[in-house]
Amino acid sequence: MRCATGMTILATGALLGTLAGGELSAQSPKPSRQSADAAPSPVCPLFSVAEIREITGQAAYDHPWEVGPGEGVGGGSACVYEGPVTSSRMDSPPPIGFTLISGKDWTQRRRTLKLSEGCKREPVQGVGDDAFFESCPGKSAKRRVDPLYVKVGSSDLMITMDIKPPATEASSRPTVVAMARAAAAKLRNRP
Repeated sequence: MRCATGMTILATGALLGTLAGGELSAQSPKPSRQSADAAPSPVCPLFSVAEIREITGQAAYDHPWEVGPGEGVGGGSACVYEGPVTSSRMDSPPPIGFTLISGKDWTQRRRTLKLSEGCKREPVQGVGDDAFFESCPGKSAKRRVDPLYVKVGSSDLMITMDIKPPATEASSRPTVVAMARAAAAKLRNRP
């Protein structure tokens, strides 16, 4: 199976450890990368593939894959939406990754960490209780949108998306923000 290497790193926590013919429903994500005994990810059910297509404006999204609770960044769970396994990298949409961390004040803790020189936090208004991009300058073209951290009640989300040319960081951020707004609204409405 083809995998989004950068998203795999993000979903498993390594990145931040150092710093549906028929429509597939997110209720039964496929394929899954979690172990057989792991609990299902609570973040994949936030969106159906149809919703991801609608928000992004890209019909090529095909399925999510997940990392179960405790296996993602900050002990959370993660879900990555991508294109068909059979499509070429050139034809597939940019993978979008969500990490959901419950009850650990992850966003607030990120806010208190000292950033590397040149890095900054950029507030995002109207998303959850608190939201910011954490951006660092790079010497080469970026391959991924800077992570967006979002606090929603007792839950925290981290959202990122690969950048596929001709898209840029600036042209990709509005999609990440739209995904964050939709996810925050869904989290607020959970029983």
